[in-house]
Amino acid sequence: MSLKKQIETRSSVVGGFLREIFPSNLNRSLLAEIHSILRNHEPIRVLGENTPPWVFTIVGHAIDYRIRYHFENTDFDQFTMAREGIWAVTRIDDLAHALETDPLRFPDYMKTAFGDTPEPDEDWDHFLDTEDGFHTIWRKPNAKPGIPASSFSMLLHASGENPDRIRLPLDCTLEFIELLHRSTRSIAAHIRQPTDDEERTLACICLVLSVFESFRRSGGRGWPPSFYNGSLPQDASGLLDMIPDSWVRDVTELTKGFVDSHADWHGKPATLNPVLAGSRYVGGADADIVIDGCLWEIKTTFLRKAPGKWFYQLLGYVLLDFDDALSIDHAGLLFPRQGAEISWPLSRLIQELSGKGDLSLPEIRRELHRRLMGLKPGHANQTVNPPHDKCCK
Repeated sequence: MSLKKQIETRSSVVGGFLREIFPSNLNRSLLAEIHSILRNHEPIRVLGENTPPWVFTIVGHAIDYRIRYHFENTDFDQFTMAREGIWAVTRIDDLAHALETDPLRFPDYMKTAFGDTPEPDEDWDHFLDTEDGFHTIWRKPNAKPGIPASSFSMLLHASGENPDRIRLPLDCTLEFIELLHRSTRSIAAHIRQPTDDEERTLACICLVLSVFESFRRSGGRGWPPSFYNGSLPQDASGLLDMIPDSWVRDVTELTKGFVDSHADWHGKPATLNPVLAGSRYVGGADADIVIDGCLWEIKTTFLRKAPGKWFYQLLGYVLLDFDDALSIDHAGLLFPRQGAEISWPLSRLIQELSGKGDLSLPEIRRELHRRLMGLKPGHANQTVNPPHDKCCK
């Protein structure tokens, strides 16, 4: 369960803790500041008013990816959710055929008859048994390409679809990963301003990543996407070509809005999607970006009024940085659709949202950590009885 879901679940440790320490009736003045920003900056409107909400989710994730490329050329393997999503819908059994017809192409993998093992003079790990039951595929530690464990195929079964019919060919996935690496290195958006054609290419790549991230986050629902119209692409160009043009134009316009309003951020040192010390308690949650000690969350909303849960999201990430590894002293919201931003010192957020002037960030972090310590990693959505002593009196 993501941090957002845990915040929405009042009975979760994190959701209950945030509401206890930061009552929602104390956020009015801070919300008014956000509303002023949203009212005074006209949003970019490429997508129509009848666009389904899930499309805005995909566009929102795509902008997250595109902004990462504004700061550094991120490797595909670092995109955990998208990486797991695309491999979950890939016909990994194609690897067995490739190892027979072109074994030199995948030197870190090998195939044996089911029940046999590789020669003991080399280090091989069991990877998967083929679906026909006749063969086993083995791989070396740190094998390339880094295909995740085959257990991710369970996502397909969760969707209730026939996994044989809807999986992507192995070559399609490998070609897309190579296209991503080749294109992003060539474009180098963290060093120079891309051309219009290059920007469209980046937008398409980021949207494809977002489609697979959304599938992974949904637990296997929504595959194949409805905009595929029942026909899966067979190569990387097909993956890009199937992205609707209006989505591409929306991402490119939002990118332009962000770049124009944050020209001084170009290539600036940034911590992208940091995994926090407390992430293991909340399903591996990662924040969006930290720049110069400010934690930023990216919002692509059309809303003129902000939900109060945005503060819980910001504070949740800040508090989960138990060891203060990121040295966060401010938190804020980026609005690429409006080309705007707003941020606050943590001291002000804590004081105004708690209603107490004597609370310290280390004190609140210690108490949240204490409450989470009794849970298994990744189970912060469990309901637990709060301690008798009130936190941070």
